[in-house]
Amino acid sequence: MRHFKFYSPVHIAKHVRAFFSGVFTIQGIGTFRFEFGRVIVEKSQELTLKQVAREINALLQAQKQ
Repeated sequence: MRHFKFYSPVHIAKHVRAFFSGVFTIQGIGTFRFEFGRVIVEKSQELTLKQVAREINALLQAQKQ
């Protein structure tokens, strides 16, 4: 489990891409789970968590291309 002290989408995307599955937390925002190189968005998550997950997934998608 990786703990990020601040929200940096590029660094988080690199972590997700490198480890492919696991859990990470962002201080002040919350805990996220990722599998198959993508951050998982669950229905029960708050809107801010969903927005963060979407932004990281968009960066991952852009890095693939």
